[in-house]
Amino acid sequence: MSSTSLSSSLSESSDAASRSSLGVSEPISLAGPTEEDKRLSLTLEGALRGFGLFETNDESENRKEVLGKLTLIVKEWVREVSIRKGHSEHDAENAGAQLRTFGSYRLGVHNPGSDIDALCVCPRHIDRDEDFFGRLYEIFASNSEISELNAVPDAYVPVMNFVFSGVSVRTPLS
Repeated sequence: MSSTSLSSSLSESSDAASRSSLGVSEPISLAGPTEEDKRLSLTLEGALRGFGLFETNDESENRKEVLGKLTLIVKEWVREVSIRKGHSEHDAENAGAQLRTFGSYRLGVHNPGSDIDALCVCPRHIDRDEDFFGRLYEIFASNSEISELNAVPDAYVPVMNFVFSGVSVRTPLS
């Protein structure tokens, strides 16, 4: 879990629920937390902290840095592949590679040591085998900050798993 307190999250989420309704059905209740709910949330937060289930600010910053570096690597890789495939420098620069986090990290419910699921969204001309499991794998393998690199091209959801500066990352291609 992130270091944001549960009680402030409860307050913010109840405010957001009163402004809009997301999903197919209406919320069960729009009522905010009671004083008892807030007290119990603080007690739960204290217990979770006692078990070490919140990451430190340094760990949180490291995850953000890893995602920033990984995004730059992916964008440069797409630019390089685009130019190799005959696209102009301008088109290659604007090809639109993105990393989209999902899972526990995206939801803000991850624990220290949890992996980051980061979907690699690329333009159509990027080939899964030649470019993603070929060239990007080579780039990752040559990066001294990346270890435990493992490509799983035959999985139901083909993915690359690795550790980047101490943070476990799972990267499927879209």
